[in-house]
Amino acid sequence: VKRPPVEEGRRAPALLLVAPLTDLASLALLLYLLLHLSLAYASTRSPSLLLVVLGFTCFLVGHALFTASLLKPGLYLAGHAAQLVGSAFFLAMLARVARAR
Repeated sequence: VKRPPVEEGRRAPALLLVAPLTDLASLALLLYLLLHLSLAYASTRSPSLLLVVLGFTCFLVGHALFTASLLKPGLYLAGHAAQLVGSAFFLAMLARVARAR
């Protein structure tokens, strides 16, 4: 399949949606946060803290998929799905805390 040449100065659509430097910075911060949350969970074994760890893990996976979507654009949607699952974990944690009060 022949594709038309890309005009000079025209960016690929994926580059308009993904900010690789921002996602890499987010990955670094999420890794640091997950390290400390995992250590806290290992010492307390709190179910609410486990939901927080799982939520941030899904956010980490989401940002990794956003970065990888530069190579394979279909991963952009998978990144949003991972972040949706992460948000569901946070919502479950909030519901659990609200029910306990």
